[in-house]
Amino acid sequence: MTITQLYRNQVRVSALIDEIVAMFRLQAQEKGIDFTFTSEGRIPEWVITDEKRLRQILINLLSNAIKFTNHGQVSLNFRYRNQVAEFTIHDTGVGIEEEDIQRIFKPFERVRKPGVPIANGTGLGLTITKLLTDIMGGDLQVVSTPGSGSEFRLSVMLSSIEPLELVRSPSQIVKGYKGERRTLLVIDDDPSHRGLISDMLTPLGFTLLEAPDGITSLPLANHSQPDLILLDIAMPHTDGWQTARLLRQQGFQGPIVMLSANARESQLNALGEGLHNDYLIKPFKQGALLDTLARQLQLQWQHQANTLSSAATVLDRPATFSLTDSMSGSTTVSTTMPTHIEASLREEMLALADIGHLSGLRSCLSTAQVDGRISPSLSEELESALDRFNFHQISHLLKKSL
Repeated sequence: MTITQLYRNQVRVSALIDEIVAMFRLQAQEKGIDFTFTSEGRIPEWVITDEKRLRQILINLLSNAIKFTNHGQVSLNFRYRNQVAEFTIHDTGVGIEEEDIQRIFKPFERVRKPGVPIANGTGLGLTITKLLTDIMGGDLQVVSTPGSGSEFRLSVMLSSIEPLELVRSPSQIVKGYKGERRTLLVIDDDPSHRGLISDMLTPLGFTLLEAPDGITSLPLANHSQPDLILLDIAMPHTDGWQTARLLRQQGFQGPIVMLSANARESQLNALGEGLHNDYLIKPFKQGALLDTLARQLQLQWQHQANTLSSAATVLDRPATFSLTDSMSGSTTVSTTMPTHIEASLREEMLALADIGHLSGLRSCLSTAQVDGRISPSLSEELESALDRFNFHQISHLLKKSL
C-alpha cells in the first residue's frame, strides 16, 4: 500500500486510543513530564477508517509534542460528534512563532529557536501527517503561543457501525456453533456475573468452568486447558492483570478476554506484554460476547429460524401540503425548494460524503457555485450540513436531488 492509498476496515476505537495512550504515557514518564487523556461524551465502539493511517497521524503528533516539551505535560482529548472524531493534542512545550506555523508542514523545514536543540530526524514528520490527514479527508489545525505550548486539533470522519459479525438477519437466532465442544474458564469474584455468562453460553454448547479468584484459577486452568479465558480485572488480592501474568507464566497460550466496567482500565495496564487478546466492557450484551468469542475462536454460528416478521420500512418522501378552496377545488402545492445539481458533480460529492472527505466536499461545492452547476437552494443546504460535519445529511440531500 502506497502512502496515498487508504485501506478502510472495522476498527475498535477504544482499543486504538488505549494503545496510543499507553505508549505515550510511558514515553512521558521517561522524560519526566505528565501525560493525560480525557474524552468528551461517548466513544463509539466500532468505526470504519484506515487504522494504520490514523494511528500514524496520532503517533506523529504526540511524538512531536513530547519531543518539544521538557516541563509540564502533554494531553490528548477525544471528542465525537456527528460521526466526526476530534483529537486535540496540547503541550506545554516551546511553542511555535506565528510566522513559522505554515512552514512546519513543508518538507525538510526545521524551525530553529535560540536555546532549543535541533531535533533529530528527516524533517518529514509533520509533512507526512498533513498529507495523511488530507488523504483521509480530515482537517488539521494548529494554535500555538511561543514559550507556552501548542495545540494540534485533528478532525476526521469515523463512521460508527455495528461490526459485521453482529449484523445478523432478524429472522435468525444463534443456537450453537460448528465443530468440537469448546471449554471456557470464567474468572470473576462476583458469582452473579459468573452465573450470567454461564446462562448465556451453556445453552449454546459451551462447557463453562468457574473460578472466584485468580489464585484458584491457576491449577484449574493448568488441569483443564480451556480454549479461552474470560477474566475480570477488578478482583481483590490478585487482580485480573496479575492473574493474566501468572497464567501466561505457567504456560497458558490461549485467548484471554479481559472484563471491566471501566473502558479506560481495559487495556492501559498491560499493553505490550501479550497478556490479553481482547476485552469487553461491563455490562455487555450477549451479541457483544458472541462476537468476541467468534473472533477469538474462529467460530461459525448455527442458527434457528425465527418466524417474527421484520418491521415495515417507511420510505422518505418530499413533504407536500394541500390548499383546498371550496369555490375553486383542490390544489396541491409542494413545500420543497427546486434543487438541481449536475449529475457528474452529484456522483463525485456522494463519493466524497461516503468517506467523509470534508475538504474535498468544500472544494467541489465552491467550484460548482462559481460554475453554476448547482442550484443556490441546494448549495445553501449542503453548506449548512458541512458546517455541522453532518455527512449523512449531505448524502441525503444529494440523493434527493435526482
